Amino acid sequence: YLLVARGYKAGGFNLSQGLLPNQIQFAPESDLNFEAGYKAQLFDERLRVNSDVFYTLRKSLQLKTSEQLDPTNPDAFTYFTGNADSGRNFGLESEVAWRATPALTLGASLGFLQTHYHGFVQNGVLLPDRALANAPRWQAAVNLTYRDPRGAFARVDVTGMGSYYFDLPPNPTTSRPYGLVNAKLGWEMKSWSAYVWGRNLLNKNYAVRGFYFGDVPPNFPNELYVQLGDPRIWGVNLTYSLR
Repeated sequence: YLLVARGYKAGGFNLSQGLLPNQIQFAPESDLNFEAGYKAQLFDERLRVNSDVFYTLRKSLQLKTSEQLDPTNPDAFTYFTGNADSGRNFGLESEVAWRATPALTLGASLGFLQTHYHGFVQNGVLLPDRALANAPRWQAAVNLTYRDPRGAFARVDVTGMGSYYFDLPPNPTTSRPYGLVNAKLGWEMKSWSAYVWGRNLLNKNYAVRGFYFGDVPPNFPNELYVQLGDPRIWGVNLTYSLR
């Protein structure tokens, strides 16, 4: 398939206290997206494929950023939305699922993403062009699902993500690539099911957000503070249907 689409995002106002007059209002954004893809079910529907490549041109793109308005006051750290002159996103996404046997299915997905903005002014300073925040260059996953017609069920997922910028300049910090292992075991019948499941089974420490500001007196140097993702979590689900 081929797709050409226009997108639009309305402008608005920032409500944070202490912003400069030119930071209060932000303009609407318009996008032009080109996409080409392929979807298929092959080999008697044992293999499913869903892949696409895309290129998006962004005009007056809206960027959410943060700033410490007073370098000596950590409480002056605030978020606001502004506009860059232009930007672009391009990459590819692909998913495949192969039913190796009637009970066993293997799946995988892969995505690559390149982002770029141009002409973003903050506090009267033109920031250097750079990749967008929270836009990892790659993401990947593999999974294996076993579903026996007599009821037994098992699934294992391994996911990974590349590094990305936590925020726009003047925050130069980035995350680290990480991988997670999730699993689910159980029994499925027509009227009921029972599962035990676990996420982040290897109990990895990984950052999902990063904040860069001064909090330590007397000089209040900028430092990185991170919000970690969930640690190892497990649980049990029981369901019963009256139908």
